[in-house]
Amino acid sequence: MDKRHDDNVIQRRFAEHASTHTTRQVYAVTYPGHSDRGTEQEGYAEAERVALEIAEAKGFSVWYEETPQSARRTLVRSFRPPPPDPTGADPKEGAPVPESA
Repeated sequence: MDKRHDDNVIQRRFAEHASTHTTRQVYAVTYPGHSDRGTEQEGYAEAERVALEIAEAKGFSVWYEETPQSARRTLVRSFRPPPPDPTGADPKEGAPVPESA
């Protein structure tokens, strides 16, 4: 499965603490039409929870990028409907039964 332009992405970033000026790791949840400011979380688990809630409500997928510059992504979970079966089989009914000759 490939990332789509409208999917949610959890990005690992480094930010500077405002008062101590120390570098800290944060996780930002990004998605189209929304600034990622304010979605930064201190831990991955909370960022994943936020991303999954948004993705489930909108029917998107969630991807994790350890470093956005590398373009390496890992699918966390998809809420997209499965693509149609090219054989025309109904996924609820199982595979088509071949006709006997």
